[in-house]
Amino acid sequence: MSEDLIGKSLALSCAFIWAFAVMFFKRSGETMTPLALNLFKSTAAGLVMIPLWYLIDTPMIPNTITLKDMVFLALSGIAGITIADTLFFICLNKLGAGYYAIVDCCYSPSMIFYSWLLLGEPLKHVHWVGATLVVTGVLVITSEKNFQKNLGWKKILIGASAGVSAVTLMVLSIVAIKPILDEHSAIMVTQCRMIPAAIALHVICIFHKKRGYIYREILKPAAFKMALPGAILGNVVSMLAWMAAFKYTNMGSASVLNQMNVIFVVVLARLILKEPLTYRRLLATMLGFSGAIVVLTGGG
Repeated sequence: MSEDLIGKSLALSCAFIWAFAVMFFKRSGETMTPLALNLFKSTAAGLVMIPLWYLIDTPMIPNTITLKDMVFLALSGIAGITIADTLFFICLNKLGAGYYAIVDCCYSPSMIFYSWLLLGEPLKHVHWVGATLVVTGVLVITSEKNFQKNLGWKKILIGASAGVSAVTLMVLSIVAIKPILDEHSAIMVTQCRMIPAAIALHVICIFHKKRGYIYREILKPAAFKMALPGAILGNVVSMLAWMAAFKYTNMGSASVLNQMNVIFVVVLARLILKEPLTYRRLLATMLGFSGAIVVLTGGG
């Protein structure tokens, strides 16, 4: 199997695993604030990653990596995890698992654009065809009647603003470190982003006026029941697959396949959260899978 196909397969696997993580995060968000949830899952994921990092990466920090690269990784983690994930949880809480996809559909086009702008990756027709099919599928899902009536404009505005900001920061944080990722292991890069992100979250919470409440939240049994599985799936397994996908294939293809997560979320929302599965959602699933197949088989 070629590295390109491995990367694309990992990107699709990342989307599937992340969809399960979203289910846990949605349940966790019903009892935890976005900041507390991000603090818990980032700390838990960082701790879980330590033995894996130690066992697989020898040395854990290679001599070939520069101080500048380490600073870039730390800033990438703070932007893409500390800030972006908190905003993502705000979006998820406001819009819900079924509707956050409206905002998330800008992920793959943004990744393709910034990869072209900052990294000089070529824009191939398969990227645009695949992205169009996936985004069309997402829009079919989220164009259901009474959307505004069910949520209200205030929730839509706050949720959408938080979601767009989260996606933008996430995209920029990963595109900026692509050259570093090409030269080093996905595990090392992931952990060198996760640890500074978790530290930054603890610093924020220590100086937060409700720090006592936040730390009590992360010690509740409910946090370990729902947020811990979400952290392991979303910020360990899915994150490693995400990083490895960008390492082995181009960012345009990986991002389109990552976008499949919203299709998986809709299906799982029906099975786990008991959200309705209408003909629109079935059509969207077919469109999304078609887009994934175009990118998966399109090459390059």
